Amino acid sequence: MTVAREPLLCLAAVGLAGMLGQVVLLREIAVVCPSSELIWIFGIGVWLFGNGFGMRNAGSRRSTGAYRWSFVGVALSFPMLVLAFRWFFPLLGIPMGVSPSFFQQMILVTGGMFPAGWMIGRLFRLGIQAWLERGGIAASAYVAECAGGAVGGILSAVCLEAGFQNLALAGMVCGCAGIAAVLASVHATPHRWIRFWMIVLWMLWGWGVSHSDRIVWLNADFHEALRSGAQHWMQQDTPVGRLTRVERSGQTLVWFNHQLVWDSEGGAAEERVHLPALLHPDPQRILLAGGAADGALAEALQHKPERVDVLETDPVLVAIVSENFPHPLSSDPAVSLILQDPRRFLSSTSQRYDLIVSTGAEPETAAANRFFTREYALLCRQRLKEGGMVSIRLPGSENYLSAAGYYRLAAVYGALRSVFSEIRVIPGATILLIASDRPIALDMEDVSRRFGERGLKTRYVHPAYVQYLISNDRRFDLEKRLDSSVLPVNTDSHPVCYGTSLWLWLSRLFPTLVHFDPGELFRVSPWIWGGFGVLACLVPIRMGIVAGPNAFSLFSVGLAGFSGMLLENVWMLIYQHIFGALYRDIGMLFTAFMAGMTAGGWLVVRLGWRRPAERVGFGVLGGCAAVGAAASPAMNFLPMWTGLFVVGLVLFLIGAAVSVIVAVEIRDVPQWDARLAADVLAGGMAAVLGGLVWIPLLGVPESALVICTACIVRAVFQRKTNHSVPGDGGGIPAECV
Repeated sequence: MTVAREPLLCLAAVGLAGMLGQVVLLREIAVVCPSSELIWIFGIGVWLFGNGFGMRNAGSRRSTGAYRWSFVGVALSFPMLVLAFRWFFPLLGIPMGVSPSFFQQMILVTGGMFPAGWMIGRLFRLGIQAWLERGGIAASAYVAECAGGAVGGILSAVCLEAGFQNLALAGMVCGCAGIAAVLASVHATPHRWIRFWMIVLWMLWGWGVSHSDRIVWLNADFHEALRSGAQHWMQQDTPVGRLTRVERSGQTLVWFNHQLVWDSEGGAAEERVHLPALLHPDPQRILLAGGAADGALAEALQHKPERVDVLETDPVLVAIVSENFPHPLSSDPAVSLILQDPRRFLSSTSQRYDLIVSTGAEPETAAANRFFTREYALLCRQRLKEGGMVSIRLPGSENYLSAAGYYRLAAVYGALRSVFSEIRVIPGATILLIASDRPIALDMEDVSRRFGERGLKTRYVHPAYVQYLISNDRRFDLEKRLDSSVLPVNTDSHPVCYGTSLWLWLSRLFPTLVHFDPGELFRVSPWIWGGFGVLACLVPIRMGIVAGPNAFSLFSVGLAGFSGMLLENVWMLIYQHIFGALYRDIGMLFTAFMAGMTAGGWLVVRLGWRRPAERVGFGVLGGCAAVGAAASPAMNFLPMWTGLFVVGLVLFLIGAAVSVIVAVEIRDVPQWDARLAADVLAGGMAAVLGGLVWIPLLGVPESALVICTACIVRAVFQRKTNHSVPGDGGGIPAECV
């Protein structure tokens, strides 16, 4: 190994540790703050802001000691960040199943993601300065870091699919950073045997971190289980989340990402299944979208159907339920367990059903919202027999439904109304929506007769309780109000519930917001979208005419970083809406994006691309945005692996376009340049503003079209820019950012 290449290896290690570290911390965030993917997007933005500030504040001069000890700092401090996430609930006394407050979530995510991102950003700047001091060019260093990120994405995807626990990935981050510290100090420790044993020690440190959950006094969840009085406890990371099983006082609880999904003493499944089933004269074929773990299957079998198909996405969850508890999954011939996403199953099967029951969570996340949209209702209608019913539930209130809660209900009701001719709304602590193409009779004589004929054995749902629900004045008032209103429609491309969930999420911090109608914002969103569209046209034109060369160069890099990150979010949300497997496949999608950045930068370095390539890069970004605006309907019919390939290919092109633009701008600079930090900071702005405001408010197509407009206009208005500032050593100083 030649000395000249060691800085590139260290930069690749920075990219690998950064990608793996980001995946590890995002998975911990998904467990501690499971209420919405919005917190993920915020976390990515905080990470990128940390990257940018770390690059800016690393100093203009590099020292071998600072570089080495920065790697050591990552290797030693990263386990502390993971422990901080895991001890968050026990230290603050928050019981499992209770979401932290808004402030607590913000403090946790910022306190974990910003310092980690800052350390990686600092390492990147110190590494690129080391490479430039050896006579290299900035674009080559950029390519090396992107290549390391691509390898990190592949590792995370493969390891998670193979069943590696999250702590094992954390151990890889620590080991990688420690080995890079040895490479960075090759001149300080010239003896090869010393370097060898230092590498061995760092590998042992990584192994110790990956097995640290076996140390009882470090295991936060074990302490939380003991504090709650558990006699038996088990926890496992799966490709789709973290499962925890707790047994105490004869009661068994199963938690998924700290949210209760099964309770051996609970009765919530009774309402979800028995109410719609009792309204159907003879539900012989029932489809449960979920239900293997929450008791819905056992309740459905009481109606003596000839067949019940149960859809689940997590085989580990099914295994825990089947192996540890008495359960009909493995014993009843009428039950068929299908390990597939419900929407993918509905779009591919030829089976038809009398009753389809959605048992999933409320539409707080993009993953859950996809089961409350018009597209999902269409799929259900295609798979119902004549007179068949579909049942969907939403959280409600016995006495009062807030303006935001009503608007979310109206959006789901509007989605069902656009597909079905008959909808019944049964309010309560849980609002049940039952839809069909035939009239749904709410006849208590029929309900009582069916209850007796089917021999139902229930603890909560019985004829008197059903009569109370369907004869309540609130049901008549609510249905009348919904039928007389201009209804929003919740769709994949315009996820009204997703934006409303953001509003309800914020109302936990500002309670008065719950009384404000979020529909007012959605009704003016076309005007907001028009304003953004005008700005997307005018800003690039003005920058091309008025701005100086350096300002225009910074603007180009910033626009590329902003557009790339926002389009990455758009396409990941598209993948989540259609396939529902973002948590499982996020490593592969990150890999595709980083591989594109590696390829784009390599082509600029290898082929010497200049300004025409930059125009092409903006054109590719505009094209990917335009395709994203119209992609959802066309992709609904793709098989999952084909969809993963298509979205991965688009993310590869987006990453390549961003990398080409940045690499062309920084190709010949002989020292650290502020444009590298501008790219990252603009990406952080896109993650926070785009993910929390832009996409939920405007919708996916409109957000993509605004980016398309800005990139196409920028590609047209090209002007010459200086790569150097006289008297500044050849680059734009960091203080410009």
